[in-house]
Amino acid sequence: MSDIRRIVIVGGGVSGLTSALVLAGHPEYRITVVGEDFPGDESPLFTSPMAGANYLPVSPDGSKEKQYEKDTYAYFENLAASAPESGLADAILWNRLNDIQNSARDWAWKELSSERPWLADVVPGFRALDKHELPSGIDNGTTFKTFCINVPVYLEYLYKRVLDAGVVTKRVSLRHINEAVDLHSDGSKADVVINCTGIRAAKIGGVADSKVYSARGQLCVVKNRSSFMVMTSGTDDGDSEPFYVQPRPNGPTIIGGSYQKGDWNTEVDMDLAQRIMRRAVAICPELTDGQGPEALEVVRHTVGLRPAREGGVRIERELIDGIWVVHNYGHGGYGYQSSFGCSKAVEALVQEVLAG
Repeated sequence: MSDIRRIVIVGGGVSGLTSALVLAGHPEYRITVVGEDFPGDESPLFTSPMAGANYLPVSPDGSKEKQYEKDTYAYFENLAASAPESGLADAILWNRLNDIQNSARDWAWKELSSERPWLADVVPGFRALDKHELPSGIDNGTTFKTFCINVPVYLEYLYKRVLDAGVVTKRVSLRHINEAVDLHSDGSKADVVINCTGIRAAKIGGVADSKVYSARGQLCVVKNRSSFMVMTSGTDDGDSEPFYVQPRPNGPTIIGGSYQKGDWNTEVDMDLAQRIMRRAVAICPELTDGQGPEALEVVRHTVGLRPAREGGVRIERELIDGIWVVHNYGHGGYGYQSSFGCSKAVEALVQEVLAG
């Protein structure tokens, strides 16, 4: 059994669990996932269950992040083929020419509002909208088919697959990333630690990445249904308030939102909530059959702190006090839609480390 290699993953969100699932494909790997939170939990610093989560590629063409997102589309496509309750939904992007650089556009709309974004060659049914298809105030737009993820269902599915693959989980709180080396389930030291700490990467010892910041997102979950996803390039309520409607498969509809850089407040802002709901019924009247926001059947208002990072996602290996750590954090608003591609990149780095 000398070929057995021990891996400890820090973080029980979508990045940590997807990394565990990919690595579990190696029979010689023994994997333990440790963290403060796992699917079913809710806490201010556990972003995964708070995400809106769809597949809407935002990375610049030619970037490494593009490959992560492209690989992840293939993963979700294969998953949908085996899960009839999931699948593709119609999506619409609406652009306004006066929506120039703002906090929402920084992470998404540069690529999405280009004449032909690279997603046109990945998602089915991509086409430019004709002028008669555009609502008042919208200058141009596109439509295509893509995925909307039912987050609670998907996280539980992912968690079960990981456990079924023999991965062990442990609920612990770490002050330093290197503490993980002693937390493998069999009591032996880990050969490599994988850092999927998300927003906690800003403060955990040994990492304390000053480039990590919160991009606060506030959502409203409603029972009302829309027949399509819709996103706009901006709103008149402020450059940190993008608009989107995401009908989850076999679940509620998510309406949002906000992208508030550097804001760590986890309390619901009811003034913002009212603006979100007013925008939803104005831009997508199908939600309430033309009635006002009072006709929205609100399940809850939620706040999540996107784990954003200056310079983008960090996927690299680092020797910290003699311990090999592979980093996988800083995904901002595209954690789900890059999860599989990022995990494949992690897999390659783990193989490099273990090869010596």
